Amino acid sequence: MTRKKSAVQLQREIDEALAKPPGRTVIAYHGSSVPIQRFDPKFWAPEGGFWFSEDKDKILRGESGAVGTAYLMKVRLHVNKVAGWDEYDRYLIDQLLGMDYDSIKLDDDWVVFDPKRIEVLKVNKIERKRRSRVKPRTTL
Repeated sequence: MTRKKSAVQLQREIDEALAKPPGRTVIAYHGSSVPIQRFDPKFWAPEGGFWFSEDKDKILRGESGAVGTAYLMKVRLHVNKVAGWDEYDRYLIDQLLGMDYDSIKLDDDWVVFDPKRIEVLKVNKIERKRRSRVKPRTTL
């Protein structure tokens, strides 16, 4: 037996669908010195936007330019109009925004301008192995 959905349930589903930006989704990662549940535009990278990588190991190895790697955020990016290397090399961020680009894809890295297009899925504290402070003995 199939249950009918109430008007409230249907409206909720419609509202949720409209709240999600059109386009495609990408799973990516962001390293930070603090846990991030919601991205705030006042913390844009100096180059503009929020930077992510599809390669989480690149962040963990410290090869991504992330400010810190104490925390690793797994995110879903909702992207629609995506610039590539050609546009990134040719235009300033303000110009890309003026042309309605919402993101940039540079190999496996992403830059997203609107924090509403970033959905935090998981926040992990990165456990690092501590280095021993004991100096090795030298024999004479």
